[in-house]
Amino acid sequence: MRGVEFDYEQSVSLYLERTGIVIQLGEVITDLEGIFIHMVVVPIDLPQGEYNIRAVTDHHNILSPTLTVHGSAILEGGGQGERDEDDGLLAPMPTYAPGVVPGGVLQPTAQPTTQKGPAPRGIPTAALVLSILSVLAVFAVFRQRATGKG
Repeated sequence: MRGVEFDYEQSVSLYLERTGIVIQLGEVITDLEGIFIHMVVVPIDLPQGEYNIRAVTDHHNILSPTLTVHGSAILEGGGQGERDEDDGLLAPMPTYAPGVVPGGVLQPTAQPTTQKGPAPRGIPTAALVLSILSVLAVFAVFRQRATGKG
């Protein structure tokens, strides 16, 4: 969660609340701009319903917009139990560009077509650019001489 517009380096106590339920989420210190970012873990047995986060400081008591919790947690055996650092699901997952087969080599799906007859001729791009620049340079020299500035 992220909190903003607090005093700088201020202690903020965080609570998850609902009628009859108050769960302490921890205490954070804001940075030099009065902002905090804090990761919270919602209790596994949290009943579904509407909740608010309350942030309490020496001078403020702020209530967040309503959050809705739907359903219940999936317990062990469903792959959703408590996790630790050795859990593979928390590790970076490799991603591959479209069409890349991990550990494999792609084979072309179509054979390249062979062109019959002479290769098409054209002016290479660099030569074309140099030609245009040369013409512009000559034009600029003639223009300067015509106006008497060169």
